[in-house]
Amino acid sequence: MFCKSCGNQISGTFCSKCGTKSDAPQASSTIGTRDQKRSDLIFKNPPPSSWVAAWSFLLPGLSQLILGQVAKGLMYMGIVILLGIFLGGALGDATYGLGMGASMGAFFDARKAIQTLRLGKPITKWGNVPPADYSA
Repeated sequence: MFCKSCGNQISGTFCSKCGTKSDAPQASSTIGTRDQKRSDLIFKNPPPSSWVAAWSFLLPGLSQLILGQVAKGLMYMGIVILLGIFLGGALGDATYGLGMGASMGAFFDARKAIQTLRLGKPITKWGNVPPADYSA
């Protein structure tokens, strides 16, 4: 792109030679742009309701699926299904306690992810806080 006043090539918003502002729209650092560059990040806009975390008590992992953390949600679901199928008859009430533990873990994990998304920061596919190298 070239300056309309002096003809100098412009790389930013203003001409480095004469200082004239460019009329062309500049690429902004919007969520979509960052999302395309960082495919491991999940941006929810608008942020999900805090009631999404409550779905973890119905089925652990469901809230992670809603948030877009598919692999993590399937992991939580798999834990409960494996507990029910393989350990259900052998352990009885202990299996129920393990299942409730998975539900509580999924609930607190989803709650932290929702709090982070409400701050306008992304979460990763496995984490519930922004990555260390993320800058807003």
